[in-house]
Amino acid sequence: MLCFVRAVCGLRSKIDSFQGKPAPLLRLRSHLKGPLQSRGERFSQLVTDFDLRSKWDPNIAENYPLYEPPIMSAVDDAMLHRFGETRRFGIGYVRTKQTVVSPREQLTMCGVQDFPATSSGDVDGASLIWGVEVEDDQIHLFPEGERLLRSRSHLFSVALVPRGEDEFDVEYVIQIEVGKFPAWLTGPVVTETLKGLFRFGDSYFKGGLDGGELAQHLANEREATLANNQAILIPP
Repeated sequence: MLCFVRAVCGLRSKIDSFQGKPAPLLRLRSHLKGPLQSRGERFSQLVTDFDLRSKWDPNIAENYPLYEPPIMSAVDDAMLHRFGETRRFGIGYVRTKQTVVSPREQLTMCGVQDFPATSSGDVDGASLIWGVEVEDDQIHLFPEGERLLRSRSHLFSVALVPRGEDEFDVEYVIQIEVGKFPAWLTGPVVTETLKGLFRFGDSYFKGGLDGGELAQHLANEREATLANNQAILIPP
């Protein structure tokens, strides 16, 4: 089914039953403006950073990383460098608030891959943000505390493709099963929530071009990189 979403999002497609899972597969697209620097990592933080996520997701109660590798390049080594360059990788925990439904929790393995230019040079700066729910036999990885009803992201993928130096397309694909929540309601609820993500993301990334919050983050990042490079050049 194809339809048009009247938000920052553009064309959206939906599959009600994908791979036999009791949750719809949703695909949303948008076109945003913002700087190329650290684009994939910064977009991923809209989902994984609590302070940023709470600005567009009113239901979020907790959202933090649990396990991350000490050396990110080891992830690329394990994958034989076949899937771009790993910028972020790890397992994170999410808990939602008590609303008209009881709180839910998730334990998700996620990553951010950046891809270099091809021979044609048309995908330089492309990124892929991905995630999958941790299996039940890894439940010991949950943080301590009482276990809640569990939501499950069967499929999660966000592709960022540049359309010029300061513009890019976003394709957001999600298939999430909200524990004991009617599947026919999941699609509309998730879609409305993601509209909030795209609205906030639109202003957040534009702020990287005109002195907003993102511009300050990127300036701090450049200064830290420069300081680190200078420290390496200075002999002990």
